[in-house]
Amino acid sequence: MGEGGVETSRGILDRVKATPFALLVIALAFVYLGIGLLGVSFALGVPLTGGFGLILLTFTILFLLAAAGTLLGRRWGLIVGLVMTIVFVLFFSFAVPEAFSNPAYPAGWFVVSALPVSVLAIILSIHSLIRWKAGVAQTRHLASPYSASGLLTFAVIGFVIAAILVVTAAGPLIAGLVSNGGQGANVRIVPGAMSATEPFSPGNLSVPAGTTVRWYNGDQVQHTVTSDTGVFASPSLTPGAWFSFTFTQKGTFPYHCAPHPNMTGIILVV
Repeated sequence: MGEGGVETSRGILDRVKATPFALLVIALAFVYLGIGLLGVSFALGVPLTGGFGLILLTFTILFLLAAAGTLLGRRWGLIVGLVMTIVFVLFFSFAVPEAFSNPAYPAGWFVVSALPVSVLAIILSIHSLIRWKAGVAQTRHLASPYSASGLLTFAVIGFVIAAILVVTAAGPLIAGLVSNGGQGANVRIVPGAMSATEPFSPGNLSVPAGTTVRWYNGDQVQHTVTSDTGVFASPSLTPGAWFSFTFTQKGTFPYHCAPHPNMTGIILVV
């Protein structure tokens, strides 16, 4: 690396060192939330080219831009990141109960860690904006890690590390128990169903009239068994849950998963 490159690197490093503690924590929180969303897309098998995947990619880009602006000491970076974090918490709140109740949830590691990180970023961002004119660097509990902000930050980091360790350790065990269960099911929702070629196995099931068909959710995500024509509809099936329906009339009964309509199956009653 030439002298210009070395000087540039030193300049960037000096700028980071001079950044008030709160702004550095906020920027790192934005980076974690943004990069973590890419991890969620891979964990759930969601392509980034459209639909929900495109939303995740947009969140990631905006979080990284907000992090850069915050590190550069730009108020717009802080404002954009704060708004995105609040929207993020509201938009992804649906996944919080499932992640905390089911350690095998594919993106559970991120949900249980992103929530406290988001709360920390929101608290520090609001306080930094309030003190912006007076100067964040001149506000001790925002400028120094040896303060209430530092104590809160290290408490959140400790919680996040513990939560990730618990989810990482318990997840594979629970996933294995769920995927290996369901003996006696006529149709199984397979692990990784959202991206599977045949999410309901078998995808086409033929039974005589009067048969009670039993579905078993062997995935780590909640699903439903919902008739395309309203003949039957299960509640939301948690991992390891069952649903049964008795077919008394002959015919073809296509069905799908309500939250994930790409998951489809057919029951043929003869």
